[in-house]
This record gives sequence, structure tokens and C-alpha cells, in this order.
Amino acid sequence: MEKKKGGQLGVKKPTYKNAINIETFTNMLVLGCSITEITDEIGFSRQTYYKWMDDSDIMTEVNKRIKIVHTEGQSFIKARYKKYLSNIDKLCDDMTDKRTCLSANQYMTDRIDGKAGISLDVTVADVTVDVTDAKDLLKKYNKQSVDIEEE
Repeated sequence: MEKKKGGQLGVKKPTYKNAINIETFTNMLVLGCSITEITDEIGFSRQTYYKWMDDSDIMTEVNKRIKIVHTEGQSFIKARYKKYLSNIDKLCDDMTDKRTCLSANQYMTDRIDGKAGISLDVTVADVTVDVTDAKDLLKKYNKQSVDIEEE
């Protein structure tokens, strides 16, 4: 019997690179699965995993799918953007929980100032906040937006 490359006598090395495994590999990478999860699911070694990560055809497909997921996610968020802002605006006026009201007003002010990624975490038990300035600023901003759209 002839010894096969990388294997025992008479034992043929399994072929992992088939359409189903490549599909599984690609999907699991896009979903953010760990190396161990991917290698356990497909049944190959970490060494094979890294070889596949270096395969330009496979990585082109992975990157294409990641871009699709990103684009679809952005579209989903943009389609609901006005609803999200409306919900935050309602929280700005809801004084039942002053911390939530403060956070919502701070978020809206930051949006107006161009600081969209900033959030405010308030942990003080009793907070007395004057949110009039933020509300006035928001009303002024909304009025300007309406005036611009009407022109």
C-alpha cells in the first residue's frame, strides 16, 4: 500500500473543500463564530481554517457577504430613523423618570451638536434637572429643519 500525503498507509485524507463546507465556513465567519465553533462544525483542523482564511476566493465571498449584511443593516436602521427620533423625543417630554428624560434630552442635544455617538449614563438617585434649554433647542432645530424643507 502506498502512503498518502499527510496520512497513514492506505488512508486517504478527507476533502473538506466542497461547496457545502465553504458555504458553512462563510456563513459562520459572517455571523462572528469563533475558530473553535467553525472547526468543530466543519470537522477540520485550525491549520485548515487558517489556510482557508488565506484563500482569496473564500475571503472575497466572506467580504462580499459582510458588506451585504452591513448595507442591509444600515437600510433597516435608516428606514426607521424618524420613528426612533420620535420615540426619543417622547422620552424627552416624559418626566416620570427624570434620568431617562435627561438622557433623552442629552442625546438629542448631542445629535444637534454633531456628537451622535455620545451617551449619558446617570446613576444619581434623585436628580433634579432643568430640561427646558434642551427642549427649546430641540424645538428651534425642528423648526429650522421644517423651514429648510419648505424652501
